[in-house]
Amino acid sequence: MTPVLRSAGLVGIERIIASHADWDHAGGLGAVRELYPDAEILVSRWNAATRAGRLLAQTSPRTVRHLAAGDGFALGEARAEVLQPAADSLGGRNDNSLVIVLAFGATRVLLTGDIERRAEEELRKLPELPGVSVLKVPHHGSRTSSGAALLARLRPTIAVAQLAGRNRFGFPHEEVVARYASFGTAWLSTAADGEVELVSDGQMARLRSCRGTD
Repeated sequence: MTPVLRSAGLVGIERIIASHADWDHAGGLGAVRELYPDAEILVSRWNAATRAGRLLAQTSPRTVRHLAAGDGFALGEARAEVLQPAADSLGGRNDNSLVIVLAFGATRVLLTGDIERRAEEELRKLPELPGVSVLKVPHHGSRTSSGAALLARLRPTIAVAQLAGRNRFGFPHEEVVARYASFGTAWLSTAADGEVELVSDGQMARLRSCRGTD
């Protein structure tokens, strides 16, 4: 992540969102904090007791903020609303990931962390859950996520899966990719397309990858 941030020439970052404290999501935060020591780290309230969560609190206790459903904050002209986790823990770290909807004009982006079936079902029931322009694919495209009921509710135009190529878990699973295709959703993954950049003017959303997908 740090090479990407350096190449983007970012002078400062106000907030860093870690969906949950698993090492594949939060393990690189130390290097990012070295670049941006004043950035506030936002993480799920139910991950505060994990090893990575404790490390975050020890290294930067004044700038770690634990969020839950109902919290919100501004990101420039955009607005972020936290939909999960709820006040009651759903159990495992994955299902207690931060789920955040970013709204900028007509563009809606849903960030889902590693939520799986139980959290997806709770999410689907929320009356305020919007249809979305872009969906960050839950749990790297695992068989235990991206259920048909949730996709029918969201109707994402574009799905982006964050994962490594030839990973040992076999992500994304073929049936999950096919499920998105059945909803007419365009599919991008960091394994195939590299880093993906989202650009929006509030009306149109455009994704560009470092390998030429547009």
